[in-house]
Parts: sequence; C-alpha cells; structure tokens
Amino acid sequence: MEKYTQTSTHKHLAEDGHQYRAYPANFILAARLFGYAGLIPFLSLALASFFVRDNLQILLALKVYAALILAFLGGVHWGRQLYPVKDDDHRQGEIPITQLTRRSPQILWLGWSVTPSLLAWPAVMLSEIIAFPYLAGLFLICWVVDNKAYKIGLFPLWMRQLRTALTVGVITSLLGVWLGLIFLGPKLTL
Repeated sequence: MEKYTQTSTHKHLAEDGHQYRAYPANFILAARLFGYAGLIPFLSLALASFFVRDNLQILLALKVYAALILAFLGGVHWGRQLYPVKDDDHRQGEIPITQLTRRSPQILWLGWSVTPSLLAWPAVMLSEIIAFPYLAGLFLICWVVDNKAYKIGLFPLWMRQLRTALTVGVITSLLGVWLGLIFLGPKLTL
C-alpha cells in the first residue's frame, strides 16, 4: 500500500471509528470542482427563468437536469456496490460479495441506487408548480440517505461536506424558481 503524507491525502474516519481509504488532495480538489460545476446549470437556469420572457423551455431544462442529477446520485450507490468487498476488508454492515443474500445491506443499497431515478422521471411530466418542490424533496431524501451512508463509512467525510453544500445549492435553486412561479406567475419575468 502506498504511503501518503498528511498534506497530500485525507483519510476517512467513519463514525464507527474505522479508518478507510486515503484520497489524494488533488482528487478531492477535482471532485469539488466538478461537483460545483454541476451546480452551474441549476443556478443559471434558475436565474434565466426570471429574465427570459418565454421561459417554458428553461423550466423544462431545469426539471430534466434535476432528474438527471438525481439518477446520478443513485448511480453513485450502484457503483459503490459493484466494488467487491474482500473477506478481510469489509466495512461495517457489509459482507463479502460471495455471501450475499436477498437481505444483505449491499442488496438494499443496490435497490436504493435505482430509486432516485425512478422517482425523478415523472417530475419531467408534472406541472412546474408541482415538479420543483417535488424534486427539491427528492434531493433532500437523497441527502438523508447519503448521510446514513457516510455515517457507516461507505463514503468519505469530504464527500459528505461536498454533498451538503451542493444539495443546499440545488434545493435553493429549485425552491427559488417555485416561489417565483407562485408570486410572479408562470412567466416569472421581473
């Protein structure tokens, strides 16, 4: 195993006290930059919806992008569960891949991984006044589930912090547009 210096990596210490994989600082920086870049469509579409006279396409684009990101959030769990756990290297609540049963935590996490996309796709067809708070609620649910994953050591602390900041940005954008629809009407023009 490679040795990393304290300044070049971040080790993850789960709430159960176990220490997990070290991440190079440049990896964490890249994840943060890409994560915040993913907020750009939320923020720009939300702002554009207030300044573009015919904003129905913008509102649709925001709903579709939100649904895509929810699918991505589920996909993170799918990818995590496809990474096999070795007999001598399993984390709390996980068992080796060779001993999986229908009720194994990995199977439950795998089931969760498709849930955000299945719940999000109908929002694309809902009216905006219903879709935006619905999508915001789904992002909150995903954050709560991910928070559980962080607590049991499935993901590193730095990812928890990043996801919290990104979730706040996403929910603020979606609810901002929703409040605009309520108070300014469907055209939202200021």
